[in-house]
Amino acid sequence: MKIRSFTVAIILAFACSTVATGQKRSTRRRASQTQPNATAAAAPTPMSQATLSIEAGLIYESGDVKPVARTTFYLLDEDLRIILKPFGETPGTLGSMMDLLRALSEGSSIDKEYSQIKSAIESHVIASVITDFNGKAKFESLAPGTRFLYGEFHAGRERVAWNVRVELTAGKDTAVNLDNSNRSP
Repeated sequence: MKIRSFTVAIILAFACSTVATGQKRSTRRRASQTQPNATAAAAPTPMSQATLSIEAGLIYESGDVKPVARTTFYLLDEDLRIILKPFGETPGTLGSMMDLLRALSEGSSIDKEYSQIKSAIESHVIASVITDFNGKAKFESLAPGTRFLYGEFHAGRERVAWNVRVELTAGKDTAVNLDNSNRSP
């Protein structure tokens, strides 16, 4: 009974595809002659995806921890230092990339070099997330491999930035804590 249902399903699928492509009746006759014991080829197993959970916070001298809330973090396929090297910039000398991206998205006039820097960075962005009010966020459905997590936060007049290398493993949730100890110089 199962083989018969399977055969009928194959015939219907083939008939629908031939009607959709406009093939003639002779093709449909061949479809009805399909062997009842034929089996479909197994579909390839999709590569297992990875996830990345982040928690970002700043630790003050008093011991208090302030979550890095409502901040955008970018997952890049290349280290930001390497992306910026052709421009003679580093993550520390670039100024605020977030301010730069915000200004460009609002249509401000930025000179040609910064437009090129923005394009160079955007070509390496895999995904982005915004942290919640507790400084937590999660990237989902990621291909395994080496990635770079970039984000910055303004605390008063001080800008804190992270550019952290992350190894993503198939089928695993990688957790990264971002704080004063792994911030960019």
